[in-house]
Amino acid sequence: MGVRALAAIRAWLFRLLLILSLAFHQQAIARTAPLSDEQVAAIDRFIERQREATSIPGIALVVRRGGEIAYRRGIGMDGSGRPFSPATQVWLGSLSKSFTALAVAQLAVAKKIDLDQPVARYLPDFRMADPRGAMITVRNLMEHRSGLTDANLPDWGHPWPDTYAEATRRVQRIKALSSAPGTQIAYHNANYMVLADLVEHVSSEKFERYLNTHVFTPLDMRSALAVAHLDGGPSSVPPGHVFIFGRPLALRPPGMFIGGAGGVIANADDLSRWLEAFARSGRHPEEDRLLPPGMLASLLRPKSNAGYVYGYGWVLRQPGTDLVRHNGGLPTFVAHGAFAPDASLSIAVTTNGSLANPAWSEVGEDIADGVVAILAGQPVTTIPTARVGPRVDVAALAFVCLFAALTPLLVRSRRWRERLRAAQGNARLWIWFRASIVPALVIGILLVGIPAAIGSIESWSWFWLWFLAPVVTTSLWLLSLIAAVLLLWRWGAMRS
Repeated sequence: MGVRALAAIRAWLFRLLLILSLAFHQQAIARTAPLSDEQVAAIDRFIERQREATSIPGIALVVRRGGEIAYRRGIGMDGSGRPFSPATQVWLGSLSKSFTALAVAQLAVAKKIDLDQPVARYLPDFRMADPRGAMITVRNLMEHRSGLTDANLPDWGHPWPDTYAEATRRVQRIKALSSAPGTQIAYHNANYMVLADLVEHVSSEKFERYLNTHVFTPLDMRSALAVAHLDGGPSSVPPGHVFIFGRPLALRPPGMFIGGAGGVIANADDLSRWLEAFARSGRHPEEDRLLPPGMLASLLRPKSNAGYVYGYGWVLRQPGTDLVRHNGGLPTFVAHGAFAPDASLSIAVTTNGSLANPAWSEVGEDIADGVVAILAGQPVTTIPTARVGPRVDVAALAFVCLFAALTPLLVRSRRWRERLRAAQGNARLWIWFRASIVPALVIGILLVGIPAAIGSIESWSWFWLWFLAPVVTTSLWLLSLIAAVLLLWRWGAMRS
């Protein structure tokens, strides 16, 4: 082939590469272009309507496209009466699990942990009566496939553990796993409490210090810190809110143990940085500061074709969305993080109200889905239309008032007292027994039945339930107290 022919081919290839690169560049610009004025206005209206529908006092939102901030805004007030903004620190709740998983992955890269080895190899206290417990691997914990569930190990039950080592020793109470390790997904906070203990043992560093040194600092997440107890946050974190008859009440959270599963504090700006670390991994190797280039991206690839896939602190796949995401809900805060694995979009949402807001809505997830719809030019369908919470509060209090009003009538019942006086021996006991069935049932249903029903779905405590639904929980206590007083009065009347 002649020199001229080779030169012509090279020129043609150069033009082709130039055209392709320009086309790719234009496609990238189109995908990551700043939001239009109409889109910004639509998101403004949307989050205002979300705040109005849920009565949550403060909402912050940071949206990035192609790594660049496209939208950043906070609305409302924090629990201390200051403006709520993307710089306001909040509890991230279960979004904390992705930080714990990242720490474990770092130790795996350092050859200090093998994800497919049994947990008991690293934590001798991780043992239980069920012999299958010896087969639970580190990866099983990270994927919620350990067989630990609310049924066999209530994670919010009282008394709470004080340390990560104590959280691990609690597994010794388990008589039987709910499923064989590695077979079924059962979301359970205790998995990540044990993982935090694993990080402490293997790294020889306190878990909170490890995250600060190896995760927060490399990403310049200056607002971020980790604590083990809900009452262990700094004073810089303003209180969140519970709801009473639909009105928010600023309140500090209870002191329960949540380390490893829900103990990270940060603001929306730093949550956005965290999402970008995952979204851009493998596409921008120079920015991979936490793990070797591309490893974060490999962790995010679903390992199965199932419709729902959980792994490494993220919901990797679920129906109805292409985003990797996770919600974070605590008694007084809700956060949500979502990002596209192709780095085209990330959404960080922080709020200072509970999931039991007046609309009973998944507010963080709803906001993220609404933003996606607006950017796609589709109608927004995630704005709540019903305020269920205040109605339930009113109904609960009304029932208490009705029961309290009827109680004196039952106490002063002349007919019942005359029948009791006229009866002798076992007949008196039978009259008392029949009259006590209703108050005894009330006590049994409220103090045993309802807790059992809740416990069959997820673990809980009275403290936790009160922070989620103060009026309803207080009503249950009052009803139980009134029924107990009636029961005791009738017992005293029978013995007199």
